[in-house]
Amino acid sequence: MENSSGPGVSALSSGAYLPRDIAEFTGREEEIRSMTSQSASQFAPSIIVIDGMGGVGKTTLALHCAHMMANRYPDGQYFVDLLGFNADQEAVHPIQALNLLLRFNGVAPELIAPGLETRGAQWRSRTMGQKILLVLDNAADAAQIRPLLPSSPGCLVLISSRRRMGTLEGAESLPLDIMKNDEAVALFCRIAGAKRTDGEMRSVETVVQLCGNLPLAIQIAAAQFRERAAWTVSYLVEQLRNRASRERIFASDERGVMSVVTWSYRHLTQEQQRLLRVLSVHPGQDLDSYSAAALAEAAVPDTESFLDDLFKLNLLKQHVPGRYHMHDIVRECTRCLYDESASNAEYVQTVERLAGYYLHSIHAWSQVLALDASRFEVRADGRSHQIKPTGDPKEALVHLQMEFQNSVAVLKLASSSGLHETASQLARSLIPYISSLHYSGDAEQILELGLKSARAIRSDHDEAAMLAALAAASRTHGDSEQAEQFASQALSISRRVGDQRSEISQLSDLGAIYWERRDYHKAGKYFESGAALAGDLGLHDLQARLYHGLALVHDELGNRQQALEFYQLSLRVEGDAGVPRYRALTLNNFALLSVVCGDWQGASTAYEVSLNLAREAGAHNAEAIALVGLCICRRASGAFDDSIEFGRSALELARAKHLQEAEIQALNSIGDAYLSVRDLDTAQQIYEQALLTSQSLGSVRLIAWSREGIAHVSSAYGNTKAAADLWALAPLP
Repeated sequence: MENSSGPGVSALSSGAYLPRDIAEFTGREEEIRSMTSQSASQFAPSIIVIDGMGGVGKTTLALHCAHMMANRYPDGQYFVDLLGFNADQEAVHPIQALNLLLRFNGVAPELIAPGLETRGAQWRSRTMGQKILLVLDNAADAAQIRPLLPSSPGCLVLISSRRRMGTLEGAESLPLDIMKNDEAVALFCRIAGAKRTDGEMRSVETVVQLCGNLPLAIQIAAAQFRERAAWTVSYLVEQLRNRASRERIFASDERGVMSVVTWSYRHLTQEQQRLLRVLSVHPGQDLDSYSAAALAEAAVPDTESFLDDLFKLNLLKQHVPGRYHMHDIVRECTRCLYDESASNAEYVQTVERLAGYYLHSIHAWSQVLALDASRFEVRADGRSHQIKPTGDPKEALVHLQMEFQNSVAVLKLASSSGLHETASQLARSLIPYISSLHYSGDAEQILELGLKSARAIRSDHDEAAMLAALAAASRTHGDSEQAEQFASQALSISRRVGDQRSEISQLSDLGAIYWERRDYHKAGKYFESGAALAGDLGLHDLQARLYHGLALVHDELGNRQQALEFYQLSLRVEGDAGVPRYRALTLNNFALLSVVCGDWQGASTAYEVSLNLAREAGAHNAEAIALVGLCICRRASGAFDDSIEFGRSALELARAKHLQEAEIQALNSIGDAYLSVRDLDTAQQIYEQALLTSQSLGSVRLIAWSREGIAHVSSAYGNTKAAADLWALAPLP
């Protein structure tokens, strides 16, 4: 009998994953009574949504009640911060949250279902019949929550959010307001200490009033008081009533109420006030001293000093060194102040400065990553721009990763403000980076905005670049006809204006489109034309890409020796100075063909070199494919444990970076490794996951690989008819 609980298979797992409770928790008795007296439904889990403003104590209350009720839920207590209203990070996608919950629940990464619906069903299945407590903190909206809900009666879900969730079916709402006076006084006394507050209760009441009865403000004031043994509560009242000392007291922790913004703003210098106002125009998730300096028309060192002042006053927050962001309420308040003080013309000028900064920064960083045909010179705007310098592709990639979401927000702002000259070039500057992301997320919107702006200013070069990038995005998303239309339009424009570099790139794109359609002869003609033109112009990186394309064509036509020669020619023409991510891609394909030709050692060496290059360049897809290749090579050499580890690394990377084809390849290669060690049940589960995902993707080749694996499992079980039927369906195209 085959092993059904091999590597990666785990029994149902329970655990306590709640963050710590807070010792000084005080009050909220009515809310606690409401939450803890919930009677379990016989048909569905209990769901409570705690909503309220920032700083009011939603998370604290949820965790306190969760700890109080933990013993009622012996099958597990889970906590996930969904980052729904986090200014520094994107909200957690439900599929990522489900991955975390399933890992907590004991599911190995290769056995986690691939899609949102299937992963949600797997989570509900794992928790069926269990009594679990799930705290979902900082939720963005009901859509983020729904896939995470267990379906078993007897479960409790506590949700905290700044947004009311009246549309969440079956949920009870628990609005949380500021503290009642007696609760606020009790909180202050508990933190400060009863001995320190005896005989001064009227002063304590005044303190909490000056704190606005907001738990966060009370905690700060009480902690400052506790640390100063010489102070009396009456003295603290005097300090809170004095503007300068009040600023010092509240500068030790974040503020979350508009009143604190107003108090602090009145005591800022004019330069600090102006900086704070213009910072509210920034549409992104955070900023640094360079973008702030652009907004304020100031030198970076001066701006750094002002930012530090604002940070100390808690008007800015900092979770990453050198980067700042505003609390939502602070942003709202300061934007009102900006609108009151600035004319529409001043607003447009502010946006122009910010968009110009992002254009020149993104351009400088992305051109380090760009192929020759993607490089261009920014048209002068009459301003000098202070940007972060970068010395190598890895550093440039770090800058781009940090500023990408901000640059997209600025692009949208520039476009909507009619700043098409800047918007067109900013979108064009983003192309090398969004290409490295395989045109995921906002990529098409970026390109469409860029195309609109390019046409608005009648820039042929920008328009051709946008069309070529849209062609690449369409190819990536499986729309071959749309890709051909975009690429043909781009080629026509490039030829009309005599832009031979772009013409070469677009010939390469059309060759790739026809290769994917399996029209290899037509693809070869485009690759040959492009390679000849690139050679004439001495554009070796583009010439290497076209030789790579010719290698792919000859491989598909069965001319393996010629294919290997073109791969080698591509690597030789580009040389060690070539773009690392493209060398990694060429090495991966060379290694795969070496596998087909039986040169396992050569393939393994090529994959190892590719892996290092891909990691150096941050080329996640090439890295994942190299890991898959090493999984295959190690399995062939009998190193099955190493094979599975390489496969798991590829799978986790592919899922983290949303690389669906690489994910399927990783699953299939892991399935092959389990098949080799005769762990048939695990192999079957993995192949079936791969088959479902490959069918949703529509990849004939990957579907065939999965079916081939399932056929081998059926054959190993002795079910020869089922195996034969699957093999009939599985021949590779």
